[in-house]
Amino acid sequence: MSCGLLKDSDRQYWDPPSCTETFKDVGDECNLVCRDGYTLNGTATVTCTDDGWSGAGGLNVFPECKGCAHLQDSEREYWDPPSCSRSYSEVGDQCSLICNDGYELSGSAIVTCTPDGWNGTGGFDKIPHCKTPEEIGEDFFQKINLTLNGVATSMLFLLDESGSVSRDQFDMEKFFVQSVAQSFPLSVNRTAGLITFSNVAAVDIPLLQTDTCVFVDSVSQLIYEGGGTSILVALNLAIDEIQRNAANGATLVFLITDGISTTDPTPAANTLKDNGEIVFTIGVASYDRSQLEPLASHDSEGVPNFFGVSSFEAFMKIAEYLNTTYINENQIDCN
Repeated sequence: MSCGLLKDSDRQYWDPPSCTETFKDVGDECNLVCRDGYTLNGTATVTCTDDGWSGAGGLNVFPECKGCAHLQDSEREYWDPPSCSRSYSEVGDQCSLICNDGYELSGSAIVTCTPDGWNGTGGFDKIPHCKTPEEIGEDFFQKINLTLNGVATSMLFLLDESGSVSRDQFDMEKFFVQSVAQSFPLSVNRTAGLITFSNVAAVDIPLLQTDTCVFVDSVSQLIYEGGGTSILVALNLAIDEIQRNAANGATLVFLITDGISTTDPTPAANTLKDNGEIVFTIGVASYDRSQLEPLASHDSEGVPNFFGVSSFEAFMKIAEYLNTTYINENQIDCN
């Protein structure tokens, strides 16, 4: 009885070389050696037996060398450093996705090569991509739709009106909120409210509104104030407002900001999530991803409910997409 030839690959090779060149006799041993950048998964040695190759994992169960396949550039995006898209990456290597003009990042900003594959904030093998603002808008809609899933809930919007947001940009934020509300019309089973914040926060619309057009009109009346940026005060006020006025199940909390909080909002975000609320964070222009992404809840696949766009112009395109696609579908006319 003899054992068949083993095969080398770009990740691994067998030692001695005769393991891949000639059939082996019972009792012969072969050892798997990983090439640079790859990590052994399993026990390296297999032994030829009367029944075939046998290792620590069992009969004909072979060890593997794991690493990360090269990533793909496209007309929308490219990877930095360039080696990420030209060859296999070694364990520990990091790659950043750069979007070309007109496209926005969807997914992790950085992925790291691990023995089990690429890993980022979205989880293993969740490779980020660059999408049009309209595609981001569709992803946003679908994520909310899956989250709602026909259950009674509330939607609470936290709107940044700090000094880094101009009046025109604040109007864009308002239009975005109006577009979301009309894409997911209000009722006794889906109430909405709104908080504006800078270095202080205020409940402008209590979390009791059940009429879509009344809510849209109330958002139109909001007046820009300006100030610093404290996400913490906004989230703390959201906790109070939900406890006071939320009439349905879990509340979807939408935090929209272009800035970096001067206070640590993590404890308040954790309280919201521990209470069963679902937090979405939306960063625009000069936001700090490392601050906003961890505040968000995770969906059923472990992906954070975080969306980031590079400019208010792209943000407006997302709102316009929702407005033209889903408001018409819902036949909501608040004009």
